[in-house]
Amino acid sequence: MRRMNSTELFLLGRQLIKLAEEGLQDQGGRSNARFVLIDVWNHPQFDQRDHRSDRDPQSHVSVLVTRLRDRGVLRTEVDNHDRRRTLVYPVPEAVRRARHRVGSTVEGPIARSMGTTETVNVAEVVDAFQLVASRLGGSFAEGEVAS
Repeated sequence: MRRMNSTELFLLGRQLIKLAEEGLQDQGGRSNARFVLIDVWNHPQFDQRDHRSDRDPQSHVSVLVTRLRDRGVLRTEVDNHDRRRTLVYPVPEAVRRARHRVGSTVEGPIARSMGTTETVNVAEVVDAFQLVASRLGGSFAEGEVAS
């Protein structure tokens, strides 16, 4: 088997992001808030100013963080080392609740991307993604979220 180079890995990553975004859209809900949540879950002591997105101006991110904090999904505190920073953390119970509500799976977007409806082929790809996630220590590979 030929080895993958960095460019191919990058392009695969972009394709995977598009598949994930399609799956998230299938779930409905506000995608902008979801992307802020993903940043917070994956970066302990997330500073809301650190969220970079083509979609979200900084003022919008601040509003989203405030709304999510008010709903009990996030908690915030002032950074003791730099009082200009607001650190944002996920609320573990909210993360557990969200995991149980997520109804969409990745099979649909993967099948559409592969141009097939054969569940065996799609399941093999999903299994491969799960293997990669577990080997790379992705925050969702073991069902845990960084906190």
